[in-house]
Amino acid sequence: MEAIHLDPAPDHPPAMFSYARDGADVCGFGIGEEVWRWGDQPNLLLPELIAAGVLYPDGEYARPEDEPHRDRDRHTLSLIEARFGLLLPRDDVEKQRLPAFIID
Repeated sequence: MEAIHLDPAPDHPPAMFSYARDGADVCGFGIGEEVWRWGDQPNLLLPELIAAGVLYPDGEYARPEDEPHRDRDRHTLSLIEARFGLLLPRDDVEKQRLPAFIID
């Protein structure tokens, strides 16, 4: 079983991403703080982060310092969407009820 969790954290940025598989934390990081990654495989998305121009191969930031946060975050969110095959059409998010699951 796999789970993707994105906490937008509007009151206490940054937004947090995490990926779990079979009950283990595989990888996670703050959106905009991708240099600090954690989990059993913290570098799982490193190739995608490099390809998207978010990080350099040495793991340091590649985005311009003066880039607006919204633009910077879009690169990371897009690569997460592509890597995990996620799709939430804007109309569905804004106008329809989305399923939610709580696993205890």
